[in-house]
Amino acid sequence: MSFDDQIIKDLIDTLSFKGRFSHYQELPPCVLKRLVDFDSNINYQPAQLPLDSSRYSWIISNLNMKNLNVIDLGANLGYFSVRLASESNANVYAYETLYEYAKSIGVFSKVCGLSNNLKVIQESINLENINELQIVDATLHLNVLHHAGIFFDQEKVTNVDDWYSYAVEHLRSFRAKSEIMVIQIGNMWNDKVLFDSQYSVDYICELLNQSNWDVDKIGLINDFNDFSYKTYSFSDIGLIPRIGIWRNPATGLVEYKENNVTIAELSSGNAQRPIFLCKRQRD
Repeated sequence: MSFDDQIIKDLIDTLSFKGRFSHYQELPPCVLKRLVDFDSNINYQPAQLPLDSSRYSWIISNLNMKNLNVIDLGANLGYFSVRLASESNANVYAYETLYEYAKSIGVFSKVCGLSNNLKVIQESINLENINELQIVDATLHLNVLHHAGIFFDQEKVTNVDDWYSYAVEHLRSFRAKSEIMVIQIGNMWNDKVLFDSQYSVDYICELLNQSNWDVDKIGLINDFNDFSYKTYSFSDIGLIPRIGIWRNPATGLVEYKENNVTIAELSSGNAQRPIFLCKRQRD
């Protein structure tokens, strides 16, 4: 079997996998280009709202990632890891708990020729091993923390009331690993509400402050037609629209509401989650 034939087989295998969080991310541009080069007829369709490219654009427009050392925590299929390694020449450590998804990142790394600057680690990160992580310039911590107690640190977060104090300890531990963190957090834990979605900006800003991180920039989707993120400085927090979400049982759709007016109806509530660019507080 030739190298190209093996790559195509690996791509078919990894993109055909069905499991929780499969088809969760878009495919990185370099992978899409190689699929065209291979003329492979692989048809991959993300199952989630198309937010990855918008989030990536927001991150690189607010933080110069060129040549940085980066941890991508809970990397899933590696959309951010692969793009940063291929487009910004970043040195990326992609941590992914689930074997099949870590394997996918390895395949994408091979497809895009990134073996020199993309390392895949199939490992769950918990409080005990955060101190073993590499010291880097920036940490991507996207939609991971609300899974504490479900996929990692199950003994430390046994119910929804445990989560806040755990989150503070977890985030404080990451201060020793990077000066910059980009973070996004969902508001549900094991089907229970962690915080009111309408006030997620206020809640997470307070959580980050308690964890000794300063919020520099906040990204929020205002236009639900193109899913682009608008950037707000922390000093402009009062100008940020407070958008809440509610799944309508009659339609199955998530309604996005501002001032009790429905401004969008989507398949999930993920487009409501703000992104935070943070810098660790000085001791």
